[in-house]
Amino acid sequence: MKKLSFTIIAMLLLSGTAAMQAQLRHIEGFNAVGLKVGTGFGNTFTAGVSHNYYWGKHWSVDTNLDFETGHFGKSRYFGLLLSPGIEASVWQPLSWMYIHLNGHLNVGYDRWYDNELSLSDGSFALGCDLGFNVEMYVSKSVSLLVGAREHFIWNATPVGSNKSYYFKPLFFAAARYNF
Repeated sequence: MKKLSFTIIAMLLLSGTAAMQAQLRHIEGFNAVGLKVGTGFGNTFTAGVSHNYYWGKHWSVDTNLDFETGHFGKSRYFGLLLSPGIEASVWQPLSWMYIHLNGHLNVGYDRWYDNELSLSDGSFALGCDLGFNVEMYVSKSVSLLVGAREHFIWNATPVGSNKSYYFKPLFFAAARYNF
């Protein structure tokens, strides 16, 4: 968590310098690709890639592919999650900063291990998430993001003492290349 806090502070400092002169890319027809890392309560590590296609200044189609590992109760898991959704730019407090709200559908695969019962099982997972992020431009084409999402996931076959549904928060830092 200390590394994530340090990353957030560094991103804010970097954003305030070079980005004030940046020509922003939130216009129709532009794309953005990015890499992100994060953590949450339960998942110990998340890494992923993202793609945004802007169809207007305030709207984009946002697609994420994430790999994650973690613990819930006495079980541990890893999973892949594909999340297509919509992102809305709701506020631009500074010329080089956007605040976004987003929502996604989630389709994925979870592999669960229950150490106490010596069980393991894998199944498909479905769900949705809602979140927000702050995007800060550090140059004309590069932006840095910090954000949070709350996932609601339904898993077809839980293992051991796990429920078939769960909430999963995610806090992340990311970088995007806008073209």
